[in-house]
Amino acid sequence: MYNFPIKVPQGQQLILTQPFRSRSPVDISEALSIETIDHNGVDVCVGNINDSWDTISEKTWGKECVWPFPFQGVVYDSRVSSQFGAKDFARCQIDGTDPATGIQYSIIYLHLSSVTNTKSPVENKTIVYNQGDVIGRIGNNGFVKPEPTPEKPLKGSHLHEGLGIKKPGEINFTMVDPLLYFDINNPFRSEEVIYTPPPPEILPSIRLEILGNQMMATNPTQAKIILAVALFLKSFNS
Repeated sequence: MYNFPIKVPQGQQLILTQPFRSRSPVDISEALSIETIDHNGVDVCVGNINDSWDTISEKTWGKECVWPFPFQGVVYDSRVSSQFGAKDFARCQIDGTDPATGIQYSIIYLHLSSVTNTKSPVENKTIVYNQGDVIGRIGNNGFVKPEPTPEKPLKGSHLHEGLGIKKPGEINFTMVDPLLYFDINNPFRSEEVIYTPPPPEILPSIRLEILGNQMMATNPTQAKIILAVALFLKSFNS
């Protein structure tokens, strides 16, 4: 197995918050990941098992993600895009081929706070990473649970790690459980350096006026709930 592709300080560990192909997080009430029907990857955080979720979010945000294989990886897609949700969504996809077996690997890193280099799939440029090279930092971009707030802007920080493999002769990549290839108990290790991240951007509040009363929503989900309640109340006043 290979080292898990996150640089973790000594004394801290990786915590699995949502396994591969799971329908809900490990801890539904407090997990730092979004519930999905078909989770094509694993969600992990950095910290200690007895830490509070707020502390884990703070320790996770800004940790470095790296290319884990001893052969080179070529960037397919590395950018910040607003098409995935309410907030900008930073992602990176890197492909590499094991020269010993001919197996191709494709790693997807999601919810990043930043990427080292940017490239869209249609750009004609080559970005290569070697083992241990930093490709970006963990964040809480996109749809995450719990959602960040102005008071706690780092909430929901985690890395979604997806892994696809394509054996010689196969046409398409097949998504597999990353924990079959990366040892969650043996990540890359970093020196004990305090990294002070810039505060992530928080969505401006959405002000809605319902039946003469002003209500505030800090994200599209809250806005939809408020609008649904407004339509329900309006039906009784029409």
